[in-house]
Amino acid sequence: MNWNQFWNQKGTQSHPLEQVGRIRNGKVLDQDLMQRIAKRIVEQAQIHKSHAVLDVCCGNGELSRLIFPHCASLTGVDFSEILIQQARQMDAHHQTWMVGDAATFDAGRKFDRILLYFSFQYFENKDKAEAVLDNLCAHLEPGGILLLGDIPDSRKWFRFYKNPMDWLRYIRQTFTKTNTMGKFWNPNKLAALLEHRGLRVEIEGQENWQPFSEYRFDILAYS
Repeated sequence: MNWNQFWNQKGTQSHPLEQVGRIRNGKVLDQDLMQRIAKRIVEQAQIHKSHAVLDVCCGNGELSRLIFPHCASLTGVDFSEILIQQARQMDAHHQTWMVGDAATFDAGRKFDRILLYFSFQYFENKDKAEAVLDNLCAHLEPGGILLLGDIPDSRKWFRFYKNPMDWLRYIRQTFTKTNTMGKFWNPNKLAALLEHRGLRVEIEGQENWQPFSEYRFDILAYS
């Protein structure tokens, strides 16, 4: 799947939440739910007013802007030039927005908190995932926290692909490289990759009110 092409095309949608795939059952998530998601992220990552936050794969910054009031500064990174352009146009707080690949960008500094939310599924092979984790760790301050959030759980694959029609759709999309869901990760295997990098790891299930909680999980990693 050409993810850069996919997200650049999504960035041309009219609704900001459509641009970043925040859709459930054909409808965009409402703003109250987005605020609640942001509040949970702030609590999970223990974000304080003194913290510098890095939001990787930030898209058009819809979630970043809800987190910004809770920290000292926020830098958003995404490889889609169109989505970063949208983020800059909608930004009223003069945040920093960068075009860059999650595996190779260099922000030129370290951060107290790093978020990668609703995006780890798009790193579909181990080499790419490890390169991303290496780069995130390189940007994390000692004593910092990394939150990898909203990741499809391979153990719950059948909660998303629920019936034979879904299975056939998955096979067809995989064969034609048009599967827009990306990779379902095993939480324990992902935790092991983080622990190998010297981080202390906690795997968290999602709360029932979260829009994709039936098949997704979060990971917190402490440096």
